[in-house]
Amino acid sequence: MTIRVDFDDRLTEKAGASGVDVSAATVHGALFAVAREFPIFHMFNCDGQLRGILKVERNGEPTTVTQSLSEGDRLRLYLG
Repeated sequence: MTIRVDFDDRLTEKAGASGVDVSAATVHGALFAVAREFPIFHMFNCDGQLRGILKVERNGEPTTVTQSLSEGDRLRLYLG
């Protein structure tokens, strides 16, 4: 399923894009797809954990990387 991942202003400036559509079933899968497309974000640490400076919301609410996604969900990635 296709999920929209929107970026905050600072990430938009770095990426040159306000977001991206990815195919994923979980928040982690969506973030991993973003990391592949935008390696400049350096999203994951050596242990594969999302770096503490990055936060993610699912449909406007805080979420965890283990959450499943549904068609029409929207993620927002931001520096926190």
